[in-house]
Amino acid sequence: MYLVRNLDLRHWRRLKGGPLTAQILSTDLRCPGNAMSFWRCRDPEDETALHEVALALVAGPRHLRAVSLVWLPEAQLCEAGFALQDSPGNTPVADLKNRHVDVLDLNAELFVRLAELLRASFQDGNHRTINENRLRHLLLTAIQEDRLPVSELEPPPVD
Repeated sequence: MYLVRNLDLRHWRRLKGGPLTAQILSTDLRCPGNAMSFWRCRDPEDETALHEVALALVAGPRHLRAVSLVWLPEAQLCEAGFALQDSPGNTPVADLKNRHVDVLDLNAELFVRLAELLRASFQDGNHRTINENRLRHLLLTAIQEDRLPVSELEPPPVD
């Protein structure tokens, strides 16, 4: 299994081997309650499996935006001593809620170590961006298959 997280790849591409920036650490890697949120994926090289993670992420937000997903092997985190805990995912797609996992008890040292693991995974090419058109298709398919009730979707904000 792999753990997948949505990141803003524009920031990560700018690193070019340099040190992690405060912007990346404070925006892309938010850790409410000293925990970082991930979604499990059996094989991120399988487009269908990765699209399930994308669906879980975009089914609830008010704005539909492309997602940039970075993944790393779950075993790598376990071997590095990170504490993982299954937790219900914040998504209206009921059959995907159980694919969510938190990396717990992050202190400064573990937080930076996890950020470095994500950076290495990104640099190894373990990332993919899924555009808005594809996400719309995923949402419509989930609605048609009765996986995503229309009533669970938030209306876009009125400008």
